[in-house]
Amino acid sequence: MYKRGVLMIKLLVSDIDGTLLNEKHQISDIVRKAIHDLREAGISFIPASGRDYGMLMKVVEELGIKPKCICSNGAECYDNEGVLIEEYPLTAKKIKEVLAIIDELNLDIDFSTDDGRYNYGPRELHKNVLLARFQALFHDHTKQQILDFIEENKFLETTTCEEDIDVILKRKIMKIEVYSSNVAQRNLAFSKLKHIEGIVAVGSHDTNLEVTCEEATKGSMIETVCKHYGYKEDEVVVIGDGFNDVSMFQKFTHSFAMGQASDDLKKFATYEALRNDEDGVAHVIYSILNNGNEVPVK
Repeated sequence: MYKRGVLMIKLLVSDIDGTLLNEKHQISDIVRKAIHDLREAGISFIPASGRDYGMLMKVVEELGIKPKCICSNGAECYDNEGVLIEEYPLTAKKIKEVLAIIDELNLDIDFSTDDGRYNYGPRELHKNVLLARFQALFHDHTKQQILDFIEENKFLETTTCEEDIDVILKRKIMKIEVYSSNVAQRNLAFSKLKHIEGIVAVGSHDTNLEVTCEEATKGSMIETVCKHYGYKEDEVVVIGDGFNDVSMFQKFTHSFAMGQASDDLKKFATYEALRNDEDGVAHVIYSILNNGNEVPVK
């Protein structure tokens, strides 16, 4: 393994959206090469995302590698061959409590299940919700650009739209994602959900909330991976940009918040990386590979 001073870095874990992906939602050539250089140096790379396994693999395939994957904010972890290592599904009781709040506020929801991603509602409504959601996120994009983005990323193709909630609830539910283009309504949902014991509700941006059981966080699942494969805490580097990455920052000292992340989020990380549109992940990787103990500091 690559020796960094007296420290042996053996694993780098990176968030996907807003971290590995740039502002065009792409993996730059520089970041792609950096990940390959990292692996050639004997250091493992694991993506950790709020996406389910199918959606995450569509990004990872662009790298031309088959890494272990942490999905659904830590509710699932898969090995290099796509075999499930560990999972932390929501219980039926907690799902019922969450859905009561969602119904009360009339919010839109998706489910990450053991059989892929499900949306509760008709397909056309789901398309309109996705459009409104991304319009709230990407103010500088035209309507057509966003529609093209939805099509290119196959958001509709990879989601089963189901109008019978009981059909969805027969599946094993890993994560419930709540979203609203109305930030105040989203925040009201958060204030209500945080009173449910046994769950975690975090947002990767201002218009969504991702609900998992309390055991399912990125940080906790990385700890599970470490125990499974024999990594030590000080052999791990973590990188992220959203509040669903805080658990990684809290559990691992070698933590980097992306440059475009909020100041509130950066307080949880040890270091600050460059922005995602400045190839921040690549700069962290080459800091590990080339600079010994020297790392970017706040």
